[in-house]
Amino acid sequence: MGKSGKFIKEVVVVRILQNHDKGQVYALRNFLRKFTAPKNISVNIDAFQIYFENHSVKEVNNFVDRYKRGLSHAGHGGYRFDTEIIVRKVDLEAELRNCRIQRDALEQELESERQHEAELGDKWGSDRRKYEKDNDSLRRRVRRLDTSLGRQEQEYDLMVMAEREERQQLLQRWRRTPVWRVAWQRLLARVSPGRNS
Repeated sequence: MGKSGKFIKEVVVVRILQNHDKGQVYALRNFLRKFTAPKNISVNIDAFQIYFENHSVKEVNNFVDRYKRGLSHAGHGGYRFDTEIIVRKVDLEAELRNCRIQRDALEQELESERQHEAELGDKWGSDRRKYEKDNDSLRRRVRRLDTSLGRQEQEYDLMVMAEREERQQLLQRWRRTPVWRVAWQRLLARVSPGRNS
């Protein structure tokens, strides 16, 4: 195989045919785990494939046949289940390169997410500072308006009190003045409007 031959290993692939139920892949994988160490078996659910390492095609075929016999004897007589068992050569260097490429892509995506998060944090910080500044400005305006309103209320109260006092004095003056004098003044005002008495 040459120099790169030591980095190529054979993997037995069990591909499930006919029945495209992902639960079936898990069930078969769980059954096959009884016959091998956990490190020797892996699964690709989307491709409906189970991978065996350190086993021959004959051994894996025997394991799968046991599973099929169990289905047919356990009351699943009409159950349709078929598999294809093949040997695939895996170039470990290529797999390692693919893993590194995927890792680098994920790291770049993570870095991009971090930068985006930092930008959002900066934007949030500037928005928060702007909000606090606007909030302080509004508070100052409310305080000024409260002060102005309080001053206007005091002025209004003083004006009402002065007007009330003036009315009281006017009423007192009219009460002290005899009615005949008021009537006489009104009559004079009608007869000679230019004359002041």
